[in-house]
Amino acid sequence: MTSIRYQPPLAIKPGLSMTLYTALLANHNRKKILPVSESSYQEVIFKGYGEVPLFGQINIPQVPHGTLIATYGITGTLGNQWFLHILREKALNRDYAVVLFDWRAHGESAKLSPTLTSDGLYEGKDFIHIAAQALEMGCPPPFWFLGYSLGGQLALWGIKEAQEFGEFRGLKSSDIAGGAVICPNLDSNRSLSYLEQAPLGKYLEKAITKGQGIAAERVAPVEALACLFQHLVADVQRLDLKLFGGKTGIEQGHGDGVGLFTAGTGQADQAQRPGPM
Repeated sequence: MTSIRYQPPLAIKPGLSMTLYTALLANHNRKKILPVSESSYQEVIFKGYGEVPLFGQINIPQVPHGTLIATYGITGTLGNQWFLHILREKALNRDYAVVLFDWRAHGESAKLSPTLTSDGLYEGKDFIHIAAQALEMGCPPPFWFLGYSLGGQLALWGIKEAQEFGEFRGLKSSDIAGGAVICPNLDSNRSLSYLEQAPLGKYLEKAITKGQGIAAERVAPVEALACLFQHLVADVQRLDLKLFGGKTGIEQGHGDGVGLFTAGTGQADQAQRPGPM
């Protein structure tokens, strides 16, 4: 496993303040500080596990050499996930096909189906189903599952499923190379309890509800994905410096923040410390 340690400014080091900063301040200012052109994409309705419709966006470059499948955390919709939008552009510039999707009970997927989240029972399988359909649409292996915050936990569930499913609709377990996660929320029960019981948590829950309406040949792709995430986290560091004027840091190591996992190596259950909700 490769990890990238990121040290945020003190003001946003707590998980809650980082969540609010990312959702409100950073999203408002990032277009001025980190101008990124938005590529056109194709809207797709994928079928998740149990035929649950999941809204997605897909980009396939002319000569793709791999595919990234990513989603976000507990809040928001695909339309306002600027972090994923930056990731998509960086990945396309490196000739990766990209699939972004609204997971269960979120965004456009919530409008397509009344199905609720399953606390890990089916979200990992959804990644496998989306990968199989993306393969049929021309997205090539190897596939990488990505996510941040609670979405990072979903991606890890997907990696776990990848070690067990064998073959599905032409997709083989060996086609799933691994994944990368940023601040995966590995203690979702604590977060959910806070949302249900604390006064501020209840307010946030209302806002959330309203908003929802590896083998040797894989070493090079692993390094390439690690490089991609380094650039992405470095951009966030630049954004922090502009907004806070403080000191932030990014370095290689085994610590907080970003984890890169390879399927089939027994590394998928090695977790980084939980980050924001």
